[in-house]
Amino acid sequence: MALERRPKLVVLDSELGDWDALSFVRALRQSTESLRPPLIVLGADDSGHEEMCFLEAGADAYLKKPLNLETLDRIVTGFVELAALR
Repeated sequence: MALERRPKLVVLDSELGDWDALSFVRALRQSTESLRPPLIVLGADDSGHEEMCFLEAGADAYLKKPLNLETLDRIVTGFVELAALR
């Protein structure tokens, strides 16, 4: 589980089956306050409601499915470059 491994980046699908992805985001943010890895959520909600919930819970980005891999690559690259500046 990500909470045990101290991730440098988290990419999370909003549909985790039996898991509550929103609760996972909140738990990750509370447990890794000082580490705070970038968190990208992948979701399929077109209304914008899910996106706002995840961003308010602490996600750094929300990408809608079907996923554009170039967009994901740019966002991940941006987080990597930002981390290198710290």
